Amino acid sequence: MAVGRGLARRLAKYLRCVAALREEGLDAVSSWMLGEYTGVNPAQVRRDLAGLGIGGTRGVGYETEEVFGTLRRVLGLDRVHDVVLVGAGRLGTAVAGSELLVKRGFRVAQLFDRDPAKIGRRVGNLTVRDVRELDGGERMPEIGIIAVPSQNAQEVADRLVASGVVVIVNYTDALLHVPAGVQVHDVDPSSQLMHTLYYLTRSGEEIPA
Repeated sequence: MAVGRGLARRLAKYLRCVAALREEGLDAVSSWMLGEYTGVNPAQVRRDLAGLGIGGTRGVGYETEEVFGTLRRVLGLDRVHDVVLVGAGRLGTAVAGSELLVKRGFRVAQLFDRDPAKIGRRVGNLTVRDVRELDGGERMPEIGIIAVPSQNAQEVADRLVASGVVVIVNYTDALLHVPAGVQVHDVDPSSQLMHTLYYLTRSGEEIPA
């Protein structure tokens, strides 16, 4: 089932919330509860879930297991997705060893770096490879993560695209240029902080979700 980016972002928020409530042992979850935790209007929550074929019971809500399973399936998280990661520094190493990533259905299958001191080193069950091996000669997973200094990000993006990557998660503040058909998702904490600061300095305005 194909969904738009806006809906996909909301579904990911719902899933994060439902997963936490499921861990707490809740058998049912309401649209109000999902809206409260995610910042999405409960009416929108109900429309989104109804669009996925999830029906609720008035006064009770939705079955947690049904919502959890459906969201994982729609978001493609009911199977394992291999990922190629470039950058074996502190951030990259943390990402490579993230148990949360595994729980969400992702597995770092390849790890690259340009630093000779890191190449050949073991990080968990991975061996750090030379980034120059990303030359298009070996097909890589379709999802790539960039966790390198910003000045090197474009070169890495070019190498990933040449190797078959079509979705890039960018942990730098570089503005990447990629061909049509390749998606870039920027994960830059400083930009998020600036966005938050803007609303904090405008008293009385609510920070959008």
